[in-house]
Amino acid sequence: MPRLPGRLRLLASCFLLIGGILLPGVWLLPLADARSAAQEVTVEMRNIAFNPRTVTVSPGMTVIWVNQDAFAHTVTADDGSFDSGLIPPGGAFRFTFQRPGTYPYYCVPHGGPGGVGMAGVVVVRGPAPSPTPIRPTATPAPARPTPTPVPSAPTPLPPSPTPTPEPSPTPAHPTPTFTPSPAPPTPTATPPPAATTGSAPGLPTGLLVGGIALVLGAAAVALWRLGLTRGRGG
Repeated sequence: MPRLPGRLRLLASCFLLIGGILLPGVWLLPLADARSAAQEVTVEMRNIAFNPRTVTVSPGMTVIWVNQDAFAHTVTADDGSFDSGLIPPGGAFRFTFQRPGTYPYYCVPHGGPGGVGMAGVVVVRGPAPSPTPIRPTATPAPARPTPTPVPSAPTPLPPSPTPTPEPSPTPAHPTPTFTPSPAPPTPTATPPPAATTGSAPGLPTGLLVGGIALVLGAAAVALWRLGLTRGRGG
């Protein structure tokens, strides 16, 4: 048998390696699809009813409700644990049940709680799926408390002597003497000046003298004229 060149042998080894990796996956793909289908249950909503009305599943399985009617429906649990809201025609709703129990449900527009009208039941049987084990984590040992040193009592100091204050001389306060204040002078009444005899009261002296001189002058003129007239007559 002829030997292959080095490059061809390398390519052949690569193809064998790739084939060994892909072939098991191709064989296991149908098994995975079958397992996934086994974990789901379908309920149709048709003619204002759930079909089938009651389904039984195991913990961890998923129920799929598909609306095959011409109007919207809901999938609402009696206890409120799940609610799909309005599912339009052709729409679907999924819910995975984890705990065993009985879960009644209904359609809000066409049914009611307690199996009234458009209603159904999901029964979950079997043990609940085991939780994923949690690895224990080492708990660190608590740290030892550090002792707090107790403060030593301070050494009391000897009391210092208190200085005695010397008495200060008290200044003598002068005795106040009472000096009588002088009596106010007694006002004396000044008599008004006496009026001059023969003068008009209240007239000034100069005016009075002038008047007298004028009268005397007039008398002298009259006498002179009288004498002159008598002389001419004799």
